[in-house]
Amino acid sequence: MADNRRLKHRYPVLVGNFTATIRLEGRSNVEGVVATRHQMPERVSVEEAITRVSRGVQPALIAIDGLPCSGKGTLVAKLKQRVDLDCIELDDFVLPEEHWPSRDQPAFPFQFIRYDAFVDSVKTLAATGRCSYQPFDWNTLSTSEDRREVRLTKPIVIEGVSALNPALCDLYGLKIFVESDRSTVFQAALRRGDGAWEREWRELFLPSVDIYMLTRPERRADVLVPGRGIGSRYGSVVARSST
Repeated sequence: MADNRRLKHRYPVLVGNFTATIRLEGRSNVEGVVATRHQMPERVSVEEAITRVSRGVQPALIAIDGLPCSGKGTLVAKLKQRVDLDCIELDDFVLPEEHWPSRDQPAFPFQFIRYDAFVDSVKTLAATGRCSYQPFDWNTLSTSEDRREVRLTKPIVIEGVSALNPALCDLYGLKIFVESDRSTVFQAALRRGDGAWEREWRELFLPSVDIYMLTRPERRADVLVPGRGIGSRYGSVVARSST
């Protein structure tokens, strides 16, 4: 008989030519871990999402999830124009590449991220109202020696692919997923990866994101907002969903 203890589950999946692994924290009921809702969340405009944040949410933690280059950072920038808030980005927790266990074996949790540190920082912030961590320095491509401290004295956005990890969902006052066109987004991500990490974008980063998306994070959101590749036709979608 299933109990309510927190467990770690590992799911082998096939992505392209690779066998990869997904591990999620969740209840012993596997169906409750991977996908939960039968209905999609409400679709709203970016303006409506900003209005909801500006009115205040409790707890004052806001998740913004979505594919790479989907428009998550753009949404955060627009929020900052209207709301005094701070942001913790998944990219703050990039693992220096000399410590990556593999360059061609995709997995979730992402092995190119200090993922336990990311999850622990969000949980600590929610539990105590403050957290500190060493962010990744994009100039030196190494972990900074200086710690960043974040206090929950104003709204805090948790932004990045897997912000809606089931282990974190209960901590948020508002959960946003940025919808996007996969092919458009992934081409943009590959363009962003031109240079040193182009191969890793193709063989590690993006396939790892695909694995996370198997958990259907959009179904764990409170609202869906339009992102890259679908903005021109999103208005009609919102209109239909509100009728």
